[in-house]
Amino acid sequence: YFCVKIDPDGKLLGYHDFAVTYEDHLKNAKIYQEALNKLNIK
Repeated sequence: YFCVKIDPDGKLLGYHDFAVTYEDHLKNAKIYQEALNKLNIK
């Protein structure tokens, strides 16, 4: 599983953040969605 990597400031880095488990993927996906919301990207 993977999502876009997010830096601590919430910026999209253009790299991937890989997860071994689905649970970890859901955590990464939540961080990604929060970053999109912060940038007003729907």
